[in-house]
Amino acid sequence: MKFYRITTCDHVNDLSGEGAYLHGGRWNSKGTRILYTAESMALSMLEALAHVTMVNQKRGFCRLVLEIELDVRVETRIMGKTWFKEVLENELPPDFRNNPAPDALRVIGDQFIEEGKYLALKVPSVVVTDSFNYLLNPSHPQFATIVVIESQPVIFDQRLVK
Repeated sequence: MKFYRITTCDHVNDLSGEGAYLHGGRWNSKGTRILYTAESMALSMLEALAHVTMVNQKRGFCRLVLEIELDVRVETRIMGKTWFKEVLENELPPDFRNNPAPDALRVIGDQFIEEGKYLALKVPSVVVTDSFNYLLNPSHPQFATIVVIESQPVIFDQRLVK
C-alpha cells in the first residue's frame, strides 16, 4: 500500500513526526510524534492547501510516496493481524470537521501512538468526504519496513493558492 505526503522540501526526508511533535495537529497533541499521510496524491495536495498560509509562503514543496513492503502485508494477513486501526466517521463527534478541531480527535491520535499496537491509524479526511488519511506511528517496529519510492518537487497551480 502507498501513502502520500506533501511537505516543504527541506523537511521531505524527515519521517520522524517532528513537525507534529513540535506543533500538534488535528489528530495529535504537541509532544506526540505522528506522521500525517493521505491515501492519494490528490488528497495530499488538498490537505496541504487546507493550510493555505503555509503554501503561500512561496517555499519549495515536495511530494513523497511511501510504501509498505509486500512481505509485511503478506505476513500480517497470514497471522490474522492487521497493521492499521480504522476510526469510522460514526465513531467521531459530530463536530469533528470543525476548525479548530475538537480535543477528542487529539485524544484519539495520542492514544493510538501511546498504545503502539498498530503502524497506522486510518481516519476520515476532513477536506474530502469519503476519503482517508493514514497517520503513521514512527516508533512502531514495522515503521522501518516503510520505504520511500518517490520524492520530487511539487508545484501548486497558483489559481488554487490566491
